[in-house]
Amino acid sequence: MEVDEPITHVPEKETAAMPSVDIMETTAQATRLAQEKLQESVQELTQLMIANAKGKVPMKAFKDNEAKQNLWKTTLLNLNGLGPMLKKEIKVPTNLPVLQLVSDKEINDRHPAFEMIDNFLEMFTIIMHQHHLDLNQHWETCIISSLQHSTTKCSWFKENLMAKGLSWQQAQETIKHQFGGAQTQSYYLEKLNSMESDRHENPVHFVERFSTCLHRAQVEDSVAYGSMLIRGLTKHHRSLVKQIKATHAATDPTYNLSINVAYVARVVPLLYIEDFDNDRNNRATRRATRFNNGSDTN
Repeated sequence: MEVDEPITHVPEKETAAMPSVDIMETTAQATRLAQEKLQESVQELTQLMIANAKGKVPMKAFKDNEAKQNLWKTTLLNLNGLGPMLKKEIKVPTNLPVLQLVSDKEINDRHPAFEMIDNFLEMFTIIMHQHHLDLNQHWETCIISSLQHSTTKCSWFKENLMAKGLSWQQAQETIKHQFGGAQTQSYYLEKLNSMESDRHENPVHFVERFSTCLHRAQVEDSVAYGSMLIRGLTKHHRSLVKQIKATHAATDPTYNLSINVAYVARVVPLLYIEDFDNDRNNRATRRATRFNNGSDTN
């Protein structure tokens, strides 16, 4: 089993001729490749151990694997040490967003809170682009400004992101894993349970808001969520709710339709338009009656 060659060696003449930005990009690529190679060698060791349990594996195979792992570990250490030396000093933007979500227990009122971690990452990316900063090179330096309001988040950053040689894509995945998922879902589930339409809100718009919230909660639609939606409509749209239930009761039972969010979202636009048209016709009839009686001043 041959040992892979290191990937950090670049001839001096070529290095001298390469612009600083290219060196940074090459270093980042080399770091990612070294991480992949190290992971491959770890997986290879697992396969060797499985094979050895079934039958004798030559000791040389284990020694070769150990040599490969040591090689890539050393390579990563060298590359991680090289990165800070190549980085140019940059001016960190002062308008970077603060990483705080509406679901956080403590929120700094001086800064906006994001509903989803994706919203924060999108804003961070836009601000970095605004200042012409390469995300793969400078995300680590800049994102500290977004975390420094929270000692907990700073500690997490130090343990999981700092000096790991991660690309921006890899960093985003790590951030999403930490600040998305169950934490975000809990917020949206609580929001669903307490949603009510406003007095003058178009019920179609309310149903759309509820459906969007359900989608962000990343849960499967059900009769339970349909009941929450109906409850949210009842206070200011009681007649519409009666129509929804009557329409469902009149539906052929062979279709086996349940009153979930999807069902309500389908029928409300139809029922509300009909209700609106009927109401408009009734108002027109009343105006005509008043006019005929000589009581309409318009």
